[in-house]
Amino acid sequence: MPSMKASSRGGCRIATTWLRVFALATCLLSAQAMECYVCNNQEGNDDKCIKTSRQCQQHENACYSLIEYRLPTQYWQQNGDRSHFLTKNCTSLEKCRSDSDNMAIQCNREWYNDWRCLECCSGELCNFYATLDGYRMSPGLRTVSLLSAGSLWLLFTFSM
Repeated sequence: MPSMKASSRGGCRIATTWLRVFALATCLLSAQAMECYVCNNQEGNDDKCIKTSRQCQQHENACYSLIEYRLPTQYWQQNGDRSHFLTKNCTSLEKCRSDSDNMAIQCNREWYNDWRCLECCSGELCNFYATLDGYRMSPGLRTVSLLSAGSLWLLFTFSM
């Protein structure tokens, strides 16, 4: 019987050691910097803006997307076609919110005017999507809405 007590104490020590190792590993992993998509003045939310990312620095706890709707800078043409230009990167949440508030007057999303909007988010690669239009609808909600509308159309078309 005494040998069983000794072995159970050893088992407790091993379990305690593994628990400490697990807790330390969890702390170290959670201290890793988050990651954001990055691009600079890219036309549209594709290519580099959704394929390139970087690890943020320790003080950067947010991602941002700056969306500008304007004429291309390579050439100017009166009444020319405007496009969406995006810049994405890491930042601090406080700075992003402050910059977004300061830019709010320019963020009207009118199709006939130039505008700039800054979107902030906090989470791993959270700046994948960018709001290009005057309304925000997630892809999942858009799909559900289209399926619902199609179902109602079929129901009313073939029920008569």
